[in-house]
Amino acid sequence: MITTVPFWRDDAPRPDDLLVAPMLPRDVDVAVVGAGFTGMNAARELVAAGKSVAVLDEGSLGSGASAVNGGMVNYGLKAATTAVFKRFGSALGRQFWDASLASIDLVEKVVRDEGINCDFHRGGAVEMGHRDRDLATFQHEAEWLLEKVGFELEVVGPDRVRDFVDSPAFRCAMVDSVGAGLHPAKYVWGLAGAIAGKGVQLVEDTAVTDVSATRDGFI
Repeated sequence: MITTVPFWRDDAPRPDDLLVAPMLPRDVDVAVVGAGFTGMNAARELVAAGKSVAVLDEGSLGSGASAVNGGMVNYGLKAATTAVFKRFGSALGRQFWDASLASIDLVEKVVRDEGINCDFHRGGAVEMGHRDRDLATFQHEAEWLLEKVGFELEVVGPDRVRDFVDSPAFRCAMVDSVGAGLHPAKYVWGLAGAIAGKGVQLVEDTAVTDVSATRDGFI
């Protein structure tokens, strides 16, 4: 049967008791635009610092990419680390790299501190290669990361690749020990419930169309 409901939200529907604000508050210390992972964690940090916070989203909670991504919490950025170093230089490139590793630790800490049941598991990750020439690419990347940032990866060839994924479709793999995985919808619902319980106002179906500076702040 075909469904238009993403797997993660179908597997873990939105809790009926999730607290959302009935209307837009008149004023808050900080208004966060976007109720995804980033926006809700920003709200979590702000309310912990004693600020009144509202999180505004043009849709409903969990309607964007945060609740329907692959649930992989891995090292690196969207751009290849080699490309980041080439564009921004070694010093800033290293800061980007370190931040990517710290982000995994942060997600683990948020899950633990807030008691979020989202099937979080930190057992490393595997990048698979379909072609024989992918092996040389993986070896080059592993050597570069070890030399530049001291990060160790294990590269395996055809003789061991099925130890990780038992499929004849793959010829090699690159394995790390720091990556993690979670259920993204459960994480969204858990994070939303945690910050709502701390007083953050979650405001759905409220698009931000303009921001204007005033003497006292923004409207």
